[in-house]
Amino acid sequence: MCPMRQGGSLPLLHGRRGPHGARVETPRPRTPREDDEERTVMTTNGRRRPAPGAEQTDAPSPASARGLRPRVVGHRGAALLEPENTLRSFRRALADGADTLECDVHLTRDGHVAVMHDATIDRTADASSPRRTGALAELTRAELDEVRLPRGEVVPSLEELLALLDETGPQSPTEPAQSPTEPPQCAPRLLVEVKAPDAAAAVCRLVTEREDVAVISFHPEALATVRELAPGTPVVLVADHGDAAVALAHDLGAHGVALDVDHVSAADVARAHGLGLEVNVWTANTEDQLRRGLEAGADSISSDDPAWAIRQRERLASGNS
Repeated sequence: MCPMRQGGSLPLLHGRRGPHGARVETPRPRTPREDDEERTVMTTNGRRRPAPGAEQTDAPSPASARGLRPRVVGHRGAALLEPENTLRSFRRALADGADTLECDVHLTRDGHVAVMHDATIDRTADASSPRRTGALAELTRAELDEVRLPRGEVVPSLEELLALLDETGPQSPTEPAQSPTEPPQCAPRLLVEVKAPDAAAAVCRLVTEREDVAVISFHPEALATVRELAPGTPVVLVADHGDAAVALAHDLGAHGVALDVDHVSAADVARAHGLGLEVNVWTANTEDQLRRGLEAGADSISSDDPAWAIRQRERLASGNS
């Protein structure tokens, strides 16, 4: 497991001897990290953001400016290659090198967290499924288990997806340590998108003790619930456009903002970074979209085909057109 980022501490003291042999404690020189802590404030989710009046230059820089490749997120797993939001799709995304998985969740009638994008099973149920229609909010988990998806897949629970993550081993650092006293940083291995706000509390119960999950949503009220019930869990606001979303994400105390790749701009990303927010862009499935996300300076890029996105990311980053 990657260590959690810790807050500041009192300066260590260097000792010297006075004229009569008495030990005199003098403050040692300040480290860059301590200077950073003075210019920033710690949020309740363990991240630092600029303190009031701090200069914007203290804000995090884009991944590209730090010599890093933007992380690739497997959107609904590897949805262009396998049935979306299935364990098969998530396994494929991991095998293809995705740094992070993204899933969508709804609440069943009896309170279980089901992994599915739509509010109904109608679009994704296989033609041969014994049950082919119905809203998740009106189906029990047992009834949902009757649904068959393409390639014989079933609708997974969030618990099953978390178990799959655990099977693949612990997090690996995605960024090197910035100093000898600061641990390497890890990105979430799973982004759980809450599609219906009433699912937020149930999601919290499953992820509150985990360090490898972030909760994302278009619904500010869902993120507010997570901030209240699981304050250590990072939250990310999903939006189509950047202007209002960046400000709202900051007000929510969010870890980041996820913006539509077709509308994102470098100015949006710079504004978010200036407020201490990370930026994800979704969903890049063409070269133009991927290039747009890279040029904007996004920290992570979601794609329905992670293997393709990784190849294109490396080719474009190397300067090959």
